[in-house]
Amino acid sequence: MAEWSPHDARRSATTWARAMAIPRDTTEALTHHAIIGSGKTYDRYNMQTEKRQAVDAIANYISRTLLKRDKAESQEAA
Repeated sequence: MAEWSPHDARRSATTWARAMAIPRDTTEALTHHAIIGSGKTYDRYNMQTEKRQAVDAIANYISRTLLKRDKAESQEAA
């Protein structure tokens, strides 16, 4: 990848989360996207539990992916 920005990490994490069936409202809250419509006035729930579960799922996905890559690289080296 020639250029990388923090936005790329946000995009990737959101994509992985959605692929794991994490609801869009959770990924929107996780990336601090603004609530539109009447929800911004009436919905004060902070979604901490859902966001924590999403972050944990994303971290587990990254760990599994890196583990697979490391295993494949060590098999190639052998």
